[in-house]
Amino acid sequence: MCLRKAYIPLFLLPFASSVLAQKQLPEKTSMQIDRPWSAAYDIRSDIAMLYTMDSTFNYRAQSWREKGYNLQFMTGVSWGNYQDYFHGTFDGKTHEDDVQTDREGKPILHGVDVPYIVPTESYISYLKAQVKKAIDQGVSALYLEEPEFWAQGGYSPSFKKEWQAYYQTLGRPSMNHPRRRICLPN
Repeated sequence: MCLRKAYIPLFLLPFASSVLAQKQLPEKTSMQIDRPWSAAYDIRSDIAMLYTMDSTFNYRAQSWREKGYNLQFMTGVSWGNYQDYFHGTFDGKTHEDDVQTDREGKPILHGVDVPYIVPTESYISYLKAQVKKAIDQGVSALYLEEPEFWAQGGYSPSFKKEWQAYYQTLGRPSMNHPRRRICLPN
């Protein structure tokens, strides 16, 4: 009787160890993608890192999930195709004052019609709403990339307002502050 008890676990050990090894292996590869699953894009990585929140996100997430991928989410913090935020469809208010501007008032852009953004309270609320949608779709990790603020920035109305609210001072023009000038190219 003791032999049987010992025999069964030994017999199952090779199967159990392979199952445990599969579950314990860390994910090693990931890919960033902004499209639904397609054999043309499937490089057989462990993770599909879905990029950006848009109207196709749920469909994209489902398509990769059906292929067995661990889903993760990445989006830009300082820029993105966030026209719904700027034009007021997010909360009924336009937020064009949240664009980073230089001292001449020109917007600092990431390509055409994609501005870098001042991290105001309303913009942070917007980003939280985008992240919540990804969490609701079951992503296992979040990547909020590129929280950039440019040295030549700091002149937009939103920046001045946020500065004053946080530091309780009007602040100094960015280009005249010695520590800011170190970061500028010659």
